[in-house]
Amino acid sequence: MNPSYISSTWTVPANGAVTVNRSAEFLSCLDAAAPFRVRIGNTPETAFEQGLTFHSDVTFDRVEIVNPNAFEISVTLGFGRGNISDNRLVVATAISTREQVEMRPLVFTDAIIRGGLNVPDLSDNLAIVEAGKYATIADRNQMRQSLILSHDGSEGKAFIHPGTDGMAGFRPLVTLFPGDSVTIPGGGYLMVRALGGNVAISAYEVIHV
Repeated sequence: MNPSYISSTWTVPANGAVTVNRSAEFLSCLDAAAPFRVRIGNTPETAFEQGLTFHSDVTFDRVEIVNPNAFEISVTLGFGRGNISDNRLVVATAISTREQVEMRPLVFTDAIIRGGLNVPDLSDNLAIVEAGKYATIADRNQMRQSLILSHDGSEGKAFIHPGTDGMAGFRPLVTLFPGDSVTIPGGGYLMVRALGGNVAISAYEVIHV
Protein backbone atom coordinates (compact mmCIF):
# COMPACT_ATOMS: atom_id res chain seq x y z
CA MET A 1 0.00 0.00 0.00
CA ASN A 2 1.36 3.43 -0.95
CA PRO A 3 1.84 5.99 1.84
CA SER A 4 -0.76 8.76 1.97
CA TYR A 5 -1.51 11.76 4.14
CA ILE A 6 -4.10 14.57 4.28
CA SER A 7 -5.03 17.19 6.88
CA SER A 8 -8.24 19.21 7.23
CA THR A 9 -9.88 21.61 9.67
CA TRP A 10 -13.38 21.21 11.10
CA THR A 11 -15.56 23.55 13.14
CA VAL A 12 -17.38 21.66 15.90
CA PRO A 13 -20.41 23.32 17.54
CA ALA A 14 -20.71 23.72 21.30
CA ASN A 15 -21.67 20.42 22.95
CA GLY A 16 -21.85 18.89 19.48
CA ALA A 17 -20.00 16.44 17.26
CA VAL A 18 -18.75 16.07 13.68
CA THR A 19 -18.28 12.71 11.95
CA VAL A 20 -15.42 12.30 9.46
CA ASN A 21 -15.45 9.33 7.08
CA ARG A 22 -11.82 8.86 6.06
CA SER A 23 -9.64 5.74 5.80
CA ALA A 24 -6.35 5.91 7.75
CA GLU A 25 -3.94 4.06 10.03
CA PHE A 26 -3.01 7.00 12.24
CA LEU A 27 -4.58 10.24 13.39
CA SER A 28 -2.71 13.37 14.56
CA CYS A 29 -4.11 16.55 16.08
CA LEU A 30 -2.21 19.47 14.56
CA ASP A 31 -4.26 22.22 16.19
CA ALA A 32 -7.30 22.59 18.44
CA ALA A 33 -8.90 25.62 20.08
CA ALA A 34 -9.54 23.57 23.26
CA PRO A 35 -9.28 19.95 24.44
CA PHE A 36 -11.92 17.68 22.92
CA ARG A 37 -12.79 13.98 22.59
CA VAL A 38 -12.69 11.49 19.71
CA ARG A 39 -14.24 8.15 18.87
CA ILE A 40 -12.02 6.34 16.33
CA GLY A 41 -13.66 3.50 14.43
CA ASN A 42 -15.25 1.18 16.99
CA THR A 43 -13.00 2.26 19.88
CA PRO A 44 -14.47 3.91 23.00
CA GLU A 45 -14.58 7.72 23.15
CA THR A 46 -11.37 9.21 24.59
CA ALA A 47 -9.85 12.59 25.39
CA PHE A 48 -7.72 14.17 22.64
CA GLU A 49 -5.90 17.46 22.11
CA GLN A 50 -3.21 19.23 20.10
CA GLY A 51 0.07 17.28 19.98
CA LEU A 52 -1.40 13.78 20.34
CA THR A 53 -1.26 11.01 17.71
CA PHE A 54 -3.24 7.77 17.60
CA HIS A 55 -1.71 4.78 15.75
CA SER A 56 -3.83 1.76 14.83
CA ASP A 57 -2.70 -1.75 13.89
CA VAL A 58 -5.63 -1.94 11.48
CA THR A 59 -7.16 0.60 9.13
CA PHE A 60 -10.03 2.67 10.52
CA ASP A 61 -12.46 4.59 8.32
CA ARG A 62 -14.50 6.75 10.68
CA VAL A 63 -13.67 9.37 13.33
CA GLU A 64 -16.16 11.30 15.45
CA ILE A 65 -14.90 14.63 16.85
CA VAL A 66 -16.81 15.44 20.05
CA ASN A 67 -16.81 18.95 21.56
CA PRO A 68 -17.74 18.84 25.27
CA ASN A 69 -17.19 22.59 25.65
CA ALA A 70 -19.91 25.22 25.89
CA PHE A 71 -18.40 27.11 22.96
CA GLU A 72 -17.57 26.36 19.32
CA ILE A 73 -14.05 25.09 18.56
CA SER A 74 -11.95 24.46 15.45
CA VAL A 75 -9.89 21.27 15.15
CA THR A 76 -7.20 20.41 12.57
CA LEU A 77 -6.52 16.69 12.16
CA GLY A 78 -4.08 14.77 9.98
CA PHE A 79 -5.01 11.33 8.59
CA GLY A 80 -2.34 9.05 7.16
CA ARG A 81 -1.18 5.61 6.09
CA GLY A 82 2.31 4.19 6.01
CA ASN A 83 5.49 5.54 7.58
CA ILE A 84 4.80 9.27 7.28
CA SER A 85 5.83 11.81 9.92
CA ASP A 86 4.30 15.30 10.04
CA ASN A 87 6.93 17.63 11.51
CA ARG A 88 4.43 20.49 11.62
CA LEU A 89 3.06 18.88 14.77
CA VAL A 90 6.41 19.33 16.58
CA VAL A 91 6.78 22.93 15.42
CA ALA A 92 3.22 23.84 16.37
CA THR A 93 3.76 22.49 19.86
CA ALA A 94 7.06 24.31 20.30
CA ILE A 95 6.02 27.81 19.20
CA SER A 96 2.27 27.86 19.74
CA THR A 97 1.02 31.31 20.77
CA ARG A 98 -2.65 30.36 21.04
CA GLU A 99 -4.32 32.22 23.89
CA GLN A 100 -5.83 30.30 26.77
CA VAL A 101 -9.44 30.96 27.72
CA GLU A 102 -11.66 30.15 30.66
CA MET A 103 -15.40 30.41 31.25
CA ARG A 104 -16.62 32.61 34.12
CA PRO A 105 -20.08 33.58 35.36
CA LEU A 106 -20.92 37.14 34.30
CA VAL A 107 -21.04 39.35 37.39
CA PHE A 108 -24.11 41.58 37.33
CA THR A 109 -22.65 44.67 39.00
CA ASP A 110 -24.37 47.94 39.89
CA ALA A 111 -22.85 49.44 36.75
CA ILE A 112 -25.06 47.32 34.49
CA ILE A 113 -28.19 47.01 36.64
CA ARG A 114 -30.30 49.57 34.84
CA GLY A 115 -33.30 49.79 32.55
CA GLY A 116 -35.64 46.90 33.32
CA LEU A 117 -32.95 44.67 34.83
CA ASN A 118 -33.35 43.24 38.32
CA VAL A 119 -30.93 40.84 40.01
CA PRO A 120 -32.68 39.15 42.95
CA ASP A 121 -29.59 37.25 44.08
CA LEU A 122 -26.13 37.95 42.66
CA SER A 123 -24.87 34.55 43.80
CA ASP A 124 -27.38 32.88 41.46
CA ASN A 125 -25.96 34.65 38.39
CA LEU A 126 -29.52 35.30 37.26
CA ALA A 127 -31.04 38.52 35.93
CA ILE A 128 -34.75 39.22 35.48
CA VAL A 129 -35.72 41.57 32.64
CA GLU A 130 -39.22 42.94 33.07
CA ALA A 131 -41.76 42.42 30.29
CA GLY A 132 -41.80 45.23 27.73
CA LYS A 133 -38.49 46.73 28.90
CA TYR A 134 -34.90 46.91 27.72
CA ALA A 135 -31.89 46.29 29.94
CA THR A 136 -28.15 46.30 29.34
CA ILE A 137 -26.94 42.80 30.16
CA ALA A 138 -23.18 43.14 29.48
CA ASP A 139 -20.77 46.05 29.28
CA ARG A 140 -17.83 46.21 26.88
CA ASN A 141 -14.98 43.83 27.78
CA GLN A 142 -11.97 43.59 25.45
CA MET A 143 -10.85 40.38 27.17
CA ARG A 144 -14.13 38.62 26.39
CA GLN A 145 -13.97 36.13 23.52
CA SER A 146 -17.67 35.33 23.66
CA LEU A 147 -20.72 35.48 25.90
CA ILE A 148 -22.98 32.47 26.55
CA LEU A 149 -26.56 33.53 27.32
CA SER A 150 -29.38 31.27 28.48
CA HIS A 151 -33.09 31.96 28.93
CA ASP A 152 -33.70 30.14 32.21
CA GLY A 153 -37.26 31.34 32.70
CA SER A 154 -40.57 29.77 31.76
CA GLU A 155 -42.20 32.69 29.94
CA GLY A 156 -41.50 35.53 27.55
CA LYS A 157 -39.14 35.98 24.61
CA ALA A 158 -35.69 37.55 25.05
CA PHE A 159 -34.49 39.67 22.12
CA ILE A 160 -30.69 40.05 22.30
CA HIS A 161 -29.50 43.37 20.81
CA PRO A 162 -26.06 44.88 20.27
CA GLY A 163 -25.30 48.13 22.09
CA THR A 164 -26.84 49.70 25.20
CA ASP A 165 -30.28 50.85 26.35
CA GLY A 166 -30.14 53.91 24.12
CA MET A 167 -29.76 51.78 20.97
CA ALA A 168 -33.04 49.90 21.26
CA GLY A 169 -33.91 50.45 17.61
CA PHE A 170 -31.23 48.05 16.39
CA ARG A 171 -32.35 44.74 14.90
CA PRO A 172 -31.87 41.89 17.42
CA LEU A 173 -29.00 39.47 16.92
CA VAL A 174 -31.09 36.53 18.12
CA THR A 175 -34.35 35.70 19.91
CA LEU A 176 -34.29 33.32 22.88
CA PHE A 177 -37.32 31.33 23.99
CA PRO A 178 -37.51 29.61 27.41
CA GLY A 179 -34.81 26.94 27.57
CA ASP A 180 -32.77 28.39 24.69
CA SER A 181 -29.10 29.37 24.88
CA VAL A 182 -26.72 31.08 22.46
CA THR A 183 -23.02 31.92 22.18
CA ILE A 184 -22.34 35.48 20.97
CA PRO A 185 -18.74 36.22 19.92
CA GLY A 186 -16.91 39.42 20.84
CA GLY A 187 -16.71 41.76 23.80
CA GLY A 188 -19.17 44.51 22.93
CA TYR A 189 -22.19 45.85 24.80
CA LEU A 190 -25.29 43.66 24.77
CA MET A 191 -28.82 44.30 25.92
CA VAL A 192 -32.02 42.30 26.29
CA ARG A 193 -35.60 43.25 25.44
CA ALA A 194 -38.33 41.18 27.10
CA LEU A 195 -41.64 40.56 25.35
CA GLY A 196 -44.62 38.47 26.43
CA GLY A 197 -43.50 38.14 30.04
CA ASN A 198 -40.52 38.61 32.33
CA VAL A 199 -37.43 36.76 31.11
CA ALA A 200 -34.71 35.20 33.29
CA ILE A 201 -31.21 35.44 31.81
CA SER A 202 -28.00 33.80 33.00
CA ALA A 203 -24.67 34.62 31.37
CA TYR A 204 -21.14 33.23 31.22
CA GLU A 205 -18.13 34.98 29.70
CA VAL A 206 -15.39 33.13 27.83
CA ILE A 207 -12.37 35.24 28.81
CA HIS A 208 -8.81 35.40 27.43
CA VAL A 209 -6.40 34.63 30.29
